[in-house]
Amino acid sequence: MDNLKFESDLTTFVQNSCILRPEFSHHYFRWPILNEDTASTPFDEQYLYHINWALKKISTRMNPLHIDFSSSLNFISPATLLTNVIYYDYRPPNLTLSNLSCFKTDLSEYDTSIQPQHSVSCMHVVEHIGLGRYGDRIDPNGDLKAIDNLARYVAAKGTLLFVVPVGRPAVYFNAHRVYSPKDIVRYFSNFFLLKEFYFIPSNLCDKPVVTSDLDLADKFQYACGCFEFERKI
Repeated sequence: MDNLKFESDLTTFVQNSCILRPEFSHHYFRWPILNEDTASTPFDEQYLYHINWALKKISTRMNPLHIDFSSSLNFISPATLLTNVIYYDYRPPNLTLSNLSCFKTDLSEYDTSIQPQHSVSCMHVVEHIGLGRYGDRIDPNGDLKAIDNLARYVAAKGTLLFVVPVGRPAVYFNAHRVYSPKDIVRYFSNFFLLKEFYFIPSNLCDKPVVTSDLDLADKFQYACGCFEFERKI
């Protein structure tokens, strides 16, 4: 829809609505929203698929408590319907939900108040740490510090659901980093075993897959990697 089509639709709508819906006769406001008359409903494939993946993982385990570090609130809300959730964020939200507690923390610094748990997640977060986008300190190693701290927050034999952009390694300052899946596995290798790699391509023509091929992301500039890790000890 362009501006010309909007104006035409508005005129038609108001003329008919004044007759059929008199309760709105003095309350018509212009608020153009264009280019949404598409053949199919668009969606953010990375966020929809990774949230669905994580919720399925949590629902199969039913731990009494899950802790999350700064993942999407669109994940946190349904997660609270499955279990109790403690949510840690550098900018904690003013959010009130049953089974949810929110606290402030800086993932690049170890927080002694956080008790290790068997069910932990941190999704689409670490790629931002140290770039200053959210008011945090500039630190090229901020993401690696966050990964080290995440390892300390997972109890022995516990599970970590970890999601970052994957593809050809790069830093897009100050938006995010993109990682090689092999580098992610290497960063966690001292304390974790990779149980599953769920790969979400960057176009809707290719479907998400569970795969052992960590090289699959190499041909992409920006895709999404979902890693299920189990802590060794």
